[in-house]
Amino acid sequence: MRECLGLLFHGQRKILNLWHIEPSPGALERMKMLHMLVAHGAKWLPADKHTIADARRNLLKMAPAYALEFAWLMQTYRAARRKDMEELFRTPAMARLLARDRDRLSQIVAGVPEKPLGGEKTSLEKGAR
Repeated sequence: MRECLGLLFHGQRKILNLWHIEPSPGALERMKMLHMLVAHGAKWLPADKHTIADARRNLLKMAPAYALEFAWLMQTYRAARRKDMEELFRTPAMARLLARDRDRLSQIVAGVPEKPLGGEKTSLEKGAR
């Protein structure tokens, strides 16, 4: 997942086009990979707050639409825990990054389940078992 978080997005063009982003071919391929992984049951289940902070740092390097798309993927595929998503987006830096879409992000995160679909197995984190 750490590699995917570096340059993420594929998915709903509507979200990508909020800021008229033209993702690089590499970013698009990584997003396709992330989308495919979660569509087939992979989960983002960070082991601790340090892992969440690593993911946050990667998202902060990207355009806002990518962070919003990550949240949308986790909600749509029920691939994360709500508490982890709340922690991911709780900082002032993330609030600034997503200021234009604060309400939409809140809606998406509220729709993330307490527990991921299928339980807590098949994590996307490196070294997960």
